[in-house]
Amino acid sequence: MKNWKIILTLVGAFVFGTLAGGLVTSRLYQNAIRKAVQGGPTGMADLVAQRLGDRLRLNPEQREKLAVIIRDGHREMRQARQPIDPQLAGAFARSESQIRAILTTEQTKTFDLIMTDAKARWTGWQEANPPPQPQPANYR
Repeated sequence: MKNWKIILTLVGAFVFGTLAGGLVTSRLYQNAIRKAVQGGPTGMADLVAQRLGDRLRLNPEQREKLAVIIRDGHREMRQARQPIDPQLAGAFARSESQIRAILTTEQTKTFDLIMTDAKARWTGWQEANPPPQPQPANYR
């Protein structure tokens, strides 16, 4: 009977440790992603550079160069997307209208709250992260 108590205690400790470790890891990743998203494009680019640098085991000089490359690439992608932003906004508005058409009155109220919150966050993010200005050809 003593052996079962010891085994059960060890198994319980192992299960508890696994759950606690998983919870802590999950929270750390959630916080890192939240900070990156709140940091705007630069924050996300920095997170990508950090993770890629860790996986490739880059030295500090390589990490600096990687961060610049990723930020520049992200800036170029944002500039390339600007001409189609109106089309994206139109597609979003049409989708929102189609979603509303399938909702009940109560669901529409909830959807309105969700959309109001999302639009407020998006507007705040856009104000904090204006579109990049084109850089001179000799910039670096």
